[in-house]
Amino acid sequence: MFLHIATTEGDRPEPSQDFLIQKLESGSSRLWHEIQQKMKTFILENNMTHFKFEAFIQVLKVINRLLEIGEQFCQSDSNILQEAMRRQSVVYFRSYHNGRLDELKMFLENETWQRCPVKSTFHITQLHEFRFLREAPSFSSDLATSTSFNQKSDLDLFDRYLYTEREHPFDLDQTQTTMSSSPSQYSDTNSLDVDDGNIVNGNSYNERKIRSNSNSSTDSDIENNDHERKRSLTHRNHSVYLDEKNGLTIVTNTTLNVTRLFGRYMEMIEMLKPIAFDVIICMTQLFDYYLYTVYTLFACDMNEIPVDALSPQLRFTIKRISDNLIANNDSEVAHHVNITLSAHLSPLVDINSSTSVLYGLPQRIVAAESLVFLAEQFDFLLPYLKLMIPTDRHTFLTQFYSQTIQVTRELRIPIYHNVSANVLDYMSIALMISKVNWDIGEILSQHNVYIDILANELQTFRNRFDHINEQLLSIPKDVYRTIWDQILDKIFYTMVEGYDYASTKQCSNEGRALMQLDFQQLLRRLERIIEDLKPLPHKEFVENYIKAYYLPEQSIDQWIRDNTVK
Repeated sequence: MFLHIATTEGDRPEPSQDFLIQKLESGSSRLWHEIQQKMKTFILENNMTHFKFEAFIQVLKVINRLLEIGEQFCQSDSNILQEAMRRQSVVYFRSYHNGRLDELKMFLENETWQRCPVKSTFHITQLHEFRFLREAPSFSSDLATSTSFNQKSDLDLFDRYLYTEREHPFDLDQTQTTMSSSPSQYSDTNSLDVDDGNIVNGNSYNERKIRSNSNSSTDSDIENNDHERKRSLTHRNHSVYLDEKNGLTIVTNTTLNVTRLFGRYMEMIEMLKPIAFDVIICMTQLFDYYLYTVYTLFACDMNEIPVDALSPQLRFTIKRISDNLIANNDSEVAHHVNITLSAHLSPLVDINSSTSVLYGLPQRIVAAESLVFLAEQFDFLLPYLKLMIPTDRHTFLTQFYSQTIQVTRELRIPIYHNVSANVLDYMSIALMISKVNWDIGEILSQHNVYIDILANELQTFRNRFDHINEQLLSIPKDVYRTIWDQILDKIFYTMVEGYDYASTKQCSNEGRALMQLDFQQLLRRLERIIEDLKPLPHKEFVENYIKAYYLPEQSIDQWIRDNTVK
């Protein structure tokens, strides 16, 4: 080796400064390459699938700090280190997500579908898992400019730590959970840490006792204040139903657990950008499984779903989830990743028997509205999720939003149909109508008795409905309208069927006038029973039917075409 010697006044040979800098620069790259190789071996030879989530996040933070060191030490992208951690992260996250799907199934099968009390000020960002949205105002801009594991720091690590013995570059946040090799990778998932006490603490197994015996003065005050507000707004003898903006948030503990998982998955993305798209797909699977469970447990449990109860888009979504996420047996689960069996309703939940509260209406409301809440949270997170993946991957999120998130409210129709289809004996109503003598020779001024029977049954239902709203669960106004819309649709359709059957026998013009009298009397009674629902939906169906008998013969064909039920 030849050394370039510079001569000083004392003839002392010294290495050229440029030469030393050159050697150090080339040597630092080789040194960092060797460090990466050793770290690669350490990372890939360890099985991290049994790490708790917080422990694995800690590993990612250490690797991120190494990437910063490599950048500042020798301007290296540390591709070897990044690829090793990407491979390990894929293995870990696949195992973690499968565990979460299995755990979600267990939670749903133990869920009692009772509302978990949350404050009226509750927001998703108050959950501990979403603290990064509160603590980092520049989160959006950081994500938009990040191309590696996470955003590189502008801080010169060597300037900061070179002259101090108290700290070194790997002094990460000591409040984080340290690495653990505990065999239970799921032991932390039931953690219900909530910032500012916005949620009454509990878990899926004991939540019934906790909710019924909650001694939280703050939450009790909120519930009581809302109850008093409802009482002060009461119209006559009827309860008041609040819209979504003024009503209470309806969630279960399982709903909150899924929301927390959204936060954990987003934290994983923040730490490891290369698998961001895979993680987001898994987030959508959590939502899909919750939606599919609510559908199978509460929309398919009693009656055959009417053809018009599910839109084509909702049918497509249900089929997509069934084909891609739901296994037929244990063997499929064992041989495929990211699929699981469908959940079963807890034996503690009674929604079908005559002894249940309006055929499980409170539980159905909690199930349907908690799904709506979950969809709203996903909608809120959508802009952040788009920032986490390349633009060319946005199509997936856009389709998921339009095909799944936006159709969740439509599940209310088949879910509440199982209540509206059973609260009245529609066959008996049709039978009573068929027994009326419509072949009369004079116009009567007294309506038939079936109108009184029907109105009394509807008043009884309204009283039970109000009792649920005031004593058990605050019912959203949209739910109130949906159920009454379905009941009126069935009543009016039943009346037309009864009148049509009577027409196959003898029915005089005076009999038609009696039909009109009966119907008008029912409308007057309905306006008193559901005075806060105006105009009454579907009444035109009966009116058009009765009026059709007075149409000239040449207009009948056109009327049939216009009024055929499709």
